[in-house]
Amino acid sequence: MIKKSTKVESVWAVICSTSITDQDTNSVSLINVLERILVNESVFKDKPVTISFPVEIVSLWRRLDDPSSGSIEIAARYEIIDPKERVINTQNFTLKFESNKERLRHRLIFGGLKLSEPGLYYFKISIDRGDVEVKIPLRITSTKGVPQDNKPNPSAGGGREIS
Repeated sequence: MIKKSTKVESVWAVICSTSITDQDTNSVSLINVLERILVNESVFKDKPVTISFPVEIVSLWRRLDDPSSGSIEIAARYEIIDPKERVINTQNFTLKFESNKERLRHRLIFGGLKLSEPGLYYFKISIDRGDVEVKIPLRITSTKGVPQDNKPNPSAGGGREIS
């Protein structure tokens, strides 16, 4: 049963290439946190296009009611919004809090990204019919007009190049 009246809040949310959870400590390591992806300009010849690129949204949620009151399920929805504010991908999912657990770490895993054009994209997560919204930006930059020596260095946090 999905309870609509139970409230939660977002603690944090990050876009990364992958995450690893340590089985002994339950600590999570975020690999290649993404702020920007550099995409070869030829990718945008056919719009929209789906690029094969692993992406995860890793988030931490906290329930605001008494965790000892039992387990709860919260209806949620993610949307990917392109630079022209069009929703280009959407899916419903459920946040499942176990009894006596105040916090929940959740992963949304994508095998690829649907892109319409270079620009600023948002990954938006809505909880409880919009009571809680999280928007995570991801800049998609085309190689068009970017000189070879000015391309970002992925290892220096400048982004990741996709051909």
